[in-house]
Amino acid sequence: MIQIFAVSRAENRRRPLALKTLQFPGGEVHVTVELGVPADVLQVHAHVPDSNTVMALLMVTDALRRGYRLSNYLSSRV
Repeated sequence: MIQIFAVSRAENRRRPLALKTLQFPGGEVHVTVELGVPADVLQVHAHVPDSNTVMALLMVTDALRRGYRLSNYLSSRV
């Protein structure tokens, strides 16, 4: 399971972003992520039980980097 949140420090809130994942029979993965939401930080929370979810997570982070054009939006927590 993958969840994405746009965090606004000014409004002191986290807003979930819509995520759609499409997996083709050959294993190819496409994702669509909601963009254009003002955010100070983007948080990605993921439970990664299998290789399909790993590939989807890679596609999500790529889509966010392309959509927001700044890698410093992404925050990682261990």
